Amino acid sequence: MLSEQFFLITLANINVGAFREAIGAIDIPTNKDIFGLPQIRGESIKGYYRSQVELKLSEESVIDVIFGSQEKAGSIIFNDASLIFIPTPTRYGVIYITAPILLNRLANILYQGNKRRRDLANFIEKIIRDSNKIGIGKALVYMENFKEKTIRFLGDVELNIIQKEELKTLKEIIDSALEKTVGSFLKSMNRGIVILTDEMYSLIGDRLLLSRPRLKLRGLTEGEVYQKVVETGPWFEEEIPKFSIFVSSLRVNRIETLAKNSETILKFLKKMREVKVILRKNCTMLQVNEDTIMSLLTSFSTFDLTVGSGETVGRGLIKVVSASNILKDIEIPNYNELEQQEENKIALPSINPERLAFKIFQDLSLKADADEIKGKVSSLPERISKFGFYAIKTFYNVLKAEASGKGYKKVKEILEEIEKILEREGFRTPHNNVEKIIITKLSRDIAIYLKYLVRSYAGGS
Repeated sequence: MLSEQFFLITLANINVGAFREAIGAIDIPTNKDIFGLPQIRGESIKGYYRSQVELKLSEESVIDVIFGSQEKAGSIIFNDASLIFIPTPTRYGVIYITAPILLNRLANILYQGNKRRRDLANFIEKIIRDSNKIGIGKALVYMENFKEKTIRFLGDVELNIIQKEELKTLKEIIDSALEKTVGSFLKSMNRGIVILTDEMYSLIGDRLLLSRPRLKLRGLTEGEVYQKVVETGPWFEEEIPKFSIFVSSLRVNRIETLAKNSETILKFLKKMREVKVILRKNCTMLQVNEDTIMSLLTSFSTFDLTVGSGETVGRGLIKVVSASNILKDIEIPNYNELEQQEENKIALPSINPERLAFKIFQDLSLKADADEIKGKVSSLPERISKFGFYAIKTFYNVLKAEASGKGYKKVKEILEEIEKILEREGFRTPHNNVEKIIITKLSRDIAIYLKYLVRSYAGGS
């Protein structure tokens, strides 16, 4: 089956529409697959590209052959795009985060390509095996001139590192994607790459995404008086950060259908001026058809894309670049695999965050103050996620110690109560960085249910 692989680089923060969540730190999450990993749906890519083709081309027969119609399926399969690298700021500069579960998607896509891409996929498989050998509190890292033994990001995430020179290849893929997208100046932005274990990514993956707080103001009243009063909110929309990198592929579903329409598609390609179609002399009809089909696939891999909402305010913009364009100068080095590392797995305690949240809600009598504290409690899960439990606790106990608002006082009490509960459940003052990250996750889960309990008793929710 013929296919073409391509990369998608976000040029702005994007939220690929998903349904509003019933329970969660984020009210409007971005679209995710069954494993909770961000993705861009194939229909979003297909729908946008079809709309652009229809603006330039009037031949409905060609559009129906490629994209399909109500009567018949199209000839090209647009696969979902999977997140593989996500940037996050640190005190060392911007680093790119990935994990075996993300790299596995990249390898699977590259296996669909030519021999060189399959060799690169085999190289990535070795990196995945190494990533599964290290403990949860460690990470594989490639950062030039980096002498430290740990790396810190997301407030409270601090991991021991294992420097691997071979990971430079993955950094070069990222650099090439950035260069082909917006120019070489962005290459200097990328400080390096960090590969987490899957266990660590499951703890902090959602924290790598952004959240945008939103409010709805009352606005103009019947008397045409503008009231800057919150009518609804706050609520939070999840966004994938700018310069994140996805991978996907296009595949031919109906080669026979495309072959029958070879001449028509050639005219389409020439009109679109996306590629130069070069036909070999004295080639067979089958070769002509395959060349035409591959030219058609390649033409889909060189365009700008807009997904989700916010196009008019600079969000949702994506650049699509063919894999051949990004990978053509990438060298594949020999890879020396690690020995099995010492296991350092820590199981999450078995707690019921919903039950614990309800207990805090009752013990602190939050129902009576729901209207006054709704805003502060609504933002608490996201604040914990962004900075870590102990940083937020310090913020309210020290920096907001003299704050007179009821919301500040209640949040301070909530954090103290969460800490007491976690101590009773066996998680006292953390002894290592991994325990600190787990406490942040557990406290965030409790705060999520508290948010919805307070909202349910507050007016204007």
